[in-house]
Amino acid sequence: EPFASQIRMTGVGKHFAFPYKQAAGRLTNLIVTRSDVIKEHPAEVKETVAAVVRLVDNLQKDKGAWVASIVKGTGLDKTVATEALKNSYPDFKMYRAQTQAIGAMMKDLKYISTDVSAQIDKNMDYSFLMEVTKKPKSELGY
Repeated sequence: EPFASQIRMTGVGKHFAFPYKQAAGRLTNLIVTRSDVIKEHPAEVKETVAAVVRLVDNLQKDKGAWVASIVKGTGLDKTVATEALKNSYPDFKMYRAQTQAIGAMMKDLKYISTDVSAQIDKNMDYSFLMEVTKKPKSELGY
């Protein structure tokens, strides 16, 4: 999105499959950093997490600003940007099960040569997100 909406709206193409009926659900991205960065720059990591939480909160509250941002960033018109929001799901939670599914799929699809799904639990650090949101990890996708 928003280019998928533009394609559908102009009749050039249509969806024939949606990615949500697989183990990773709607989870299509993660923010990943190295453990040494977390250790050496915890304040910066925390501020990055806080910025993402603020961004998601703002996107969910102010659809007009989101549409304006899409228009400004892509040059597409407001109608396309508005349509794109129907298929956009901003979220800052760290979905453990879906992340494990992505790890397994990456191996199945041969993007990586080793299955990393078993290592995911030990490498998902909810502490920054918990601190910023003041919520337990049980409410943040764990």
